[in-house]
Amino acid sequence: METPKTSGNIQSVPRIADGVDGTVDPGTREPFAERWFPALSCVSGLLCVIVVFRPFFWSHFDRILSDSGDGRLCVTILEHWVKVFHGQALAASPNFFFPERGVLGYSDTLFLDALPYAALRFLGLDRYLAFQATMMLVTGVGFASMLGLLRRLLRLDPWLQIAGASLFAVSNIYYVQIVHPQLASVTLVPLLCLLAIEYWRASSRNPARFYIAALGVLVALLLFTSFYIGWFAILVSMTVFAFFILCSILGERSTWPVRRGAQLLWMRKFDLLLGFGAFALALVPFLALYLPVLGHNKGRSLGEGLYYMPGLLGGFDV
Repeated sequence: METPKTSGNIQSVPRIADGVDGTVDPGTREPFAERWFPALSCVSGLLCVIVVFRPFFWSHFDRILSDSGDGRLCVTILEHWVKVFHGQALAASPNFFFPERGVLGYSDTLFLDALPYAALRFLGLDRYLAFQATMMLVTGVGFASMLGLLRRLLRLDPWLQIAGASLFAVSNIYYVQIVHPQLASVTLVPLLCLLAIEYWRASSRNPARFYIAALGVLVALLLFTSFYIGWFAILVSMTVFAFFILCSILGERSTWPVRRGAQLLWMRKFDLLLGFGAFALALVPFLALYLPVLGHNKGRSLGEGLYYMPGLLGGFDV
């Protein structure tokens, strides 16, 4: 062993932080953002909720974030679900068009929102406070799921993870459209992506099957909750997947990525069948509710849909 050099009464020795002896100084083990990541994330998520719902706080909890049309309808639908959970009403037949039946299919059902809303109503909150608290919870779930997605998929710097999740939670288009509460379900889309990633990275069979089954159920329930959000989540996912395949072919200048992808999918065929089976089973309420309505009104025409399409600059709203 080499003897450390001395200079007078001061002995020069290797620093522990340099890792010469295989150890690391506890004070320099992690950067500040990583060490305090849970606390910073909670504070950032809370600030996002305060920013988005600031009219509610500034009005001393008197104003709810909605408009006079969709807001009233959503509160009424959520109250309908409370009655359904108490066995006092049929799920497909809210009473605001009595005696007509099956009219819930003419709107979004807000089913996933109804679960925390009913719990808050059970705890004693009035309908408006329960509604506002549910929307806050939805925003918080969006922040947390996007944070997890950036952390698990992109592995960005902790500060960038928090910044990205915050931008998602307070994005311009989300804040503009939150007056239509049924569209707030977009905050569940990162959670779908996170479940897919956890499934693909799972090292053992049981957790992998749990993730794929949960993904299938959640996609079906998202369609049942807000059809627009569920449909566009599926459409965008398929478009991105097709674009990825095309870029892989062009990058490799061969069809090998496609063949390799097909092999990987075939190896996981039973897991994928489980996921599709869970999706199909959870989709039954959606089909039972909306197929009869589709038979009545035949859906919207292409012209009606084009009326709501944004212009080329609409993509910059996010």
